[in-house]
Amino acid sequence: ESRSRGPPRIAKMNADANQGDEDFSRPLSPAGLGSSEYDETPTFGTGAPATDSHARAARDVLPPVEPPAAGFIMQLFLIPLLIVSIIVAIWFAFSWLAQSGNRPEELISQIQNPGHDDWQKALTLANILRDPRNTELRGNPTAAQSLAEVLKKQREAGILDEDHLLFRQFLCLCLGEFDVPEVLDPLIETLKTERSVAEVEVRRAALQGIGRYAERTDDATLLSNSRLLPVIIEVAQERSEDPAETLLRGRMRSTAAFVLGMIDDPASRDQLGVMLGDAYPDVRFNAATALALQGDERAIPMLVEMLDPESAEVVDSEKRDDEKLAKRLAVAKAALQASSRLAERNRDADMSKLKTAIQPYLGSDIPKILRSLKTDAVAALGQINGDANDSEPSSGDSP
Repeated sequence: ESRSRGPPRIAKMNADANQGDEDFSRPLSPAGLGSSEYDETPTFGTGAPATDSHARAARDVLPPVEPPAAGFIMQLFLIPLLIVSIIVAIWFAFSWLAQSGNRPEELISQIQNPGHDDWQKALTLANILRDPRNTELRGNPTAAQSLAEVLKKQREAGILDEDHLLFRQFLCLCLGEFDVPEVLDPLIETLKTERSVAEVEVRRAALQGIGRYAERTDDATLLSNSRLLPVIIEVAQERSEDPAETLLRGRMRSTAAFVLGMIDDPASRDQLGVMLGDAYPDVRFNAATALALQGDERAIPMLVEMLDPESAEVVDSEKRDDEKLAKRLAVAKAALQASSRLAERNRDADMSKLKTAIQPYLGSDIPKILRSLKTDAVAALGQINGDANDSEPSSGDSP
């Protein structure tokens, strides 16, 4: 009788299964697998013992428990470990090759025998030379002379495609990182060489190289090269009738103003004084900063303009809004730092206008991006007031 009810129950289960997707998603409970209707089906979770026949059936269904084979262990552990080890070894090999290719001695050797990717190698070497840890390399005259000879050959060849021009530019920057006077003459020769407007950026790189060297060199050593100051002053006076070259020549004069600030000499200051009236704003800004570094109070009117948060002159050369903000921030920061140096170098200068221009940087009535310069403003006022450690003045303090 109980068996005669089996088929209808199966039919009912099939019908339930076809009611919808939600039925397939419901897990079957132990009670659903066996009920009092099927005495031969073991009951799970009730504590009722299974019969001997059930136990035998379970033993027949479940596989015997055996220890894992050695091959299985190898597949599970050793083979993945081997794969990982190979990957790590390959990574170390490539890292070693990359590092060995960037060793200064090897880079210099490769640069001496130009092939492909020469400017990338020169750029890599310039970055290595800038590393403060490479003092010994920067003081190596033999290495400097080797690169100077390559620059001479490239200059004399006069090839004007982009790769060769970049190669010469980065060679100039490499030489500027050395701390030996032998670098000046090859840089001066490159600065004086222009057969095409395409070489203007190479000349500017030579000027930048001179500036990098001058930053770390005393005035006596710099002025011992009689060619140096006259050629920089000559560059600072360059003009062009071609409107297409106006920006290029302006950038050259701007860099020249920066370099002149590194050479403390009356002739240098006289030229910087003239450059305060240059038509190109960046030239004026660099000239004022350079004069301030040398303690010349002729810088003050231009520093005041640089500190004006609303000055259109500061950002006229930029196109995008983000560039304008970045330029205004950079110019104001340079002016604050230059004001500190001017006050430090010249205690007799009348700094009252500068104090007035700096005061707004202590409050919040300036563009948000300039409020980050508050620390620089406090330091500048501290120097002007004769106390480099001056505490921050309150907003009600008079300038």
